[in-house]
Amino acid sequence: QDCLQNHPECQPMFKGSYFPTRLLDLGQQLLSSEPPKLVETKNGIGTEFCSPAYATLSHCWGNSQPLRLLMQNKLQHLQGIPLSALPRVFSEAMTVCRNLGIRYLWIDSLCICQDSEEDWAQESALMGAIYSHAILNIAATGS
Repeated sequence: QDCLQNHPECQPMFKGSYFPTRLLDLGQQLLSSEPPKLVETKNGIGTEFCSPAYATLSHCWGNSQPLRLLMQNKLQHLQGIPLSALPRVFSEAMTVCRNLGIRYLWIDSLCICQDSEEDWAQESALMGAIYSHAILNIAATGS
């Protein structure tokens, strides 16, 4: 908050000038038990979003395939992602965000359609902007 409110050089970066195509909406409540849901920002910038701030999670997939956004489950994710389906690193990143008052989170495997070559090509080209405009980047390098 100090950075956003008192550092003029930081303020333009977080004034809603950039949103990834999709974000996870964690809800407005700090200790919310409601499931996160996927939101498409192109349909709601300026109206749906209360805060321009979003965080990112950078994580190593390792040997397992975490929960992923696929063309076949996209509509379900737009309605809500069951908390029980989330890998621990995802749910812990969500807890960090909620505790810091950050409502939106970007996770590559949940915000890029993993089975769409077109979506992957388009969205992966934006990763530099996605990470650089985030208010916080969470790195889970040993998850």
